[in-house]
Amino acid sequence: MHVGPTTRLLLSLAGTPVLLFISPSITVYLSSQAELNHDLGVINPFVFAALVVFTLTSACYLVAEAVIGRQTEPRALPVPLATYYLAGPVFLAYSLLREAPLPLLEQLAGVIVGGAALFIGAALLATRANRHGAVSFFAVLSVAFILSETYRLASGIEQPSPMDKTPEPELVLTDRGRDLPNIYHLILDGYQSDIFAMVLTEQMKSEMSDFTWYSEATALYDQTVWSVPSVMLGTQFNYARSHAQYQRDAFNSTSSLLHEVRDAGYLTVAYSRKLYQFDYDLFDVMTEHFDNMDTKVLDDTEDFATLWVYRNMPKVVSLAMAKRNFLISPADIRNLGAQTFLADSAALESKLSFDNILIEESNLPATGRYTFVHLGVPHDPFVLAADCSESRSGNVITQSQCAALLVTKFLKRLKSLDRYDDALILIHGDHGERYLVDGSNLTEIEHRSHRTLLLLKPPSANSPQPLEESRIAATLLDIAPTVYDFMGRESLAHEGLSLIRDEYDGFVGRERTYSVAIGESALRQHRVDGHTLIFDKDRQLSVNAVDIDILISAAAPAPLNEIIEAENGTMTKNTTVESRLPGSHGSYTSNGSIKFRFELAEPAVVQLQARLVAPGANNNSSYVRIDNNEAEVWHMNISKNWNWQAFDSSWELAPGKHLLSIESREQIFLDQLKLVVEEI
Repeated sequence: MHVGPTTRLLLSLAGTPVLLFISPSITVYLSSQAELNHDLGVINPFVFAALVVFTLTSACYLVAEAVIGRQTEPRALPVPLATYYLAGPVFLAYSLLREAPLPLLEQLAGVIVGGAALFIGAALLATRANRHGAVSFFAVLSVAFILSETYRLASGIEQPSPMDKTPEPELVLTDRGRDLPNIYHLILDGYQSDIFAMVLTEQMKSEMSDFTWYSEATALYDQTVWSVPSVMLGTQFNYARSHAQYQRDAFNSTSSLLHEVRDAGYLTVAYSRKLYQFDYDLFDVMTEHFDNMDTKVLDDTEDFATLWVYRNMPKVVSLAMAKRNFLISPADIRNLGAQTFLADSAALESKLSFDNILIEESNLPATGRYTFVHLGVPHDPFVLAADCSESRSGNVITQSQCAALLVTKFLKRLKSLDRYDDALILIHGDHGERYLVDGSNLTEIEHRSHRTLLLLKPPSANSPQPLEESRIAATLLDIAPTVYDFMGRESLAHEGLSLIRDEYDGFVGRERTYSVAIGESALRQHRVDGHTLIFDKDRQLSVNAVDIDILISAAAPAPLNEIIEAENGTMTKNTTVESRLPGSHGSYTSNGSIKFRFELAEPAVVQLQARLVAPGANNNSSYVRIDNNEAEVWHMNISKNWNWQAFDSSWELAPGKHLLSIESREQIFLDQLKLVVEEI
C-alpha cells in the first residue's frame, strides 16, 4: 500500500508524544490501577497533552513544507525535526536506565548530560540522514510504538473484582442482646495524646463532658498491625509465638474481645480498612471504608498526575516542581518515597466513609450492638484541613483537629438518636505520630510516639462538668478488661486493668512496656516505669518525659533448644525482612545483622543451627560472633531450597548472659535458628 509523503510525515511525528506522555502514563496506570479505582480516564490529560504536541508540531512542519520545504534537493533533515524525533527515544532510554542504580540520573548534572546527548544526537542525525529515509524510518517506528502500547494497555488492564450483590445479613438481636446497652469502640489511627492537648478547645471539652481523658496513656507498639491486636487480646505479644498467629487470634479466636462480646449476646459491626489478609470471622458485618463511600469524590486524575511526575521525572525536576506546588507537593514526595501510595488514600477514605457511618447509625439496632470503627485519621499523610475538607497544605495539627471534629459529630449523632447515655464509648489511638511536643513546638523524631489518645465514657454518665483529665498510667491493654467489666465478666487472662472501677491502686508505680516494630515482624522491646518513658537514646524513641532515664534493651531472651524465628531478633536498620520465597515460616531475613540474647544457668556447650537458603557460591557465608569475641566465618552448603545446617564450631560458655550475632558477609536468607545447648 502506497503511503504519501504527508501521511509519512504525520506518522513519524506521532512517535515522540506517544513515548513522552502516553507510554509512561500506561506504565503508571497498569502498576497502580487498583488504587486508581480502575479509572482509565485518569490518563486523559496526558493523552490530551500528546495530542496538543502532535497537532502543534504537525501544523508547524506542514506549513514549513508548503512554504520552504520544496526549495532544496536533496532535502536534509532539519535539526529541530531531528531533535523532536530523538526526544521520545531518549526519554524511553532514561526511563529504562532509572531502574538501574545510577544516582547521576536524578541530579541536575544528569539532566544536563541527557540534554547534551539529545542535541548532539540530533545534530549527528541531521547531518548524516536523508530526510526522506529518516521520515520513513520514524514513521515505521511510530506505528510500532502505537501498536505495542495499545496491546500493552489492552492486555494489562485488570477488571475490578465484581461486588458481592448478595444482600447483607439482617442484623437480628438475640433475646439477651435486646436489653444490652451499645458499645462504641473508635480507633483514631496515629492520634498522639499531647497533640490532642494542643487542639483541645473549650467547645470540645463541653461536647465530651461525660468523658475521662487519660492524658498519660501509652500504646505498646508503634505500628497499627501490632497495636490493634494488643487491644483486642488484652495481652502483649509472646515472643515464643508466631506474630501472624498473634494478629489472627485478635480477630478470630476465643481469646479475642470480639468472641466474648458475641458470647454476651452482642451483634458485632465493623467499619475499617482491612489490616490483614485473613477474614475477620467474629464480625457479624464487616464494611471496608472504600465500599462505604462515594468514590466519585476522589480526585483520581490529580493523584495520577502526582504519581506520574514522581515516577517519570528526574528527582531534581520533581523537587523543583514540588517547591512551586505544580502537580506535586513536598508532602507527596515524602509520602510516595515512604511507599504511601496516594496523598489522599487512607485519611480521605476514612473521612468519607465516616460521613456515611453517621447516616447509617439510625438504621442499625438501637441496643445490643458492639460497633468497631477504625479510621485512618489523624495518621499521615496529612491531607485534611481542620474542617475535614481536602487540603494539600494539611498537617498533623489540622488533621488532628479534623479527627476531633469527627468525634464531636459522632457524639452529637448518638445524642440525637438517644443512644448516648447508656452506651459505653471508647475512643483511642493505636500509637502516636513522629513528634516530640514542647509547648506549641513540634520536633520530628525517627519513630512514632507511644503516647496515644485514650477517652472513655462509662454508661449512664450525665455530668455537667467538662472533659475530665486523669493522669493515671493507663495503657491500651486496659481496653479489653474495661469492656469485660462493663459486661460483668471476669478478665483473668488480661494483663490490663479496668478503667471503669474506682480503685486505681494498680496504676500507681505501674511498669508499662512498649515495643518498636522493625520491619514487618520483628520487635524491639522497652520498658516504661510509672509515668516516665524509658527509651533507646540512639534510636530516639518517643521522647516525651521531662526527666529522661536511658535504657538500651534488645528483644526478649532467646529460648534454648527451641526453634526461633530469625526476624524476632534485634536487627540493624539495613536488615531486610521478606516473605517472597516459598516454604518459609512467614518471614525471613537477609542482609544486615541479627542479635539474640540468651542466658545459661550452668556451664554449657552451645551450637548454632539454622534453617536457611544459600543460593550460590558468592552467597553462602555469614559472620558469626559470640559476645565480644572475634567473628568467625560460617561457610554454608549451597542450597536453593530451605534446609537446616549447623555451624562448624561450637562454644564452651560460662553461666550468665551471652549475645549471639549473625552478621552479613554475603547475601543468605535466614528463616529460623536453634541454640542447641548441652550442659558440661
